[in-house]
Amino acid sequence: MQNTRNSQRNIARPQMRKTNNYRIEHSENNSDPKFIRFLKSLNWMRIILVVTAVYAVLSVSLRFITISQQKQKRNELMAKKESIMEEIESLENEKKYVGSDEYVEKVAREKLGWAKDDELVFKKKDE
Repeated sequence: MQNTRNSQRNIARPQMRKTNNYRIEHSENNSDPKFIRFLKSLNWMRIILVVTAVYAVLSVSLRFITISQQKQKRNELMAKKESIMEEIESLENEKKYVGSDEYVEKVAREKLGWAKDDELVFKKKDE
């Protein structure tokens, strides 16, 4: 009677085996699932190395992209600065010209119609 009990226990329960400190249950008619075989075949150091390498490549490439965008923005700002400096120089030259006697005389002749003492002024008749 004991033999039948032991044989019934073996049939009712799947076999247990210990592999790398993990208990994996097996039934007699079923081999390891594909995923478990895949996990067994992996070398964890390689996985860690690959993940680290992918992270490093992504990190470096993102930094290069950021640097190139900043260089492009810097070049745009430098061009804008140069155009503003040219405009400032032009306005300073105009300021000097407006304060000169030559400009005052030109405005007095053209807009006010003034003339020097010994000059004759001819005006067109407006239609």
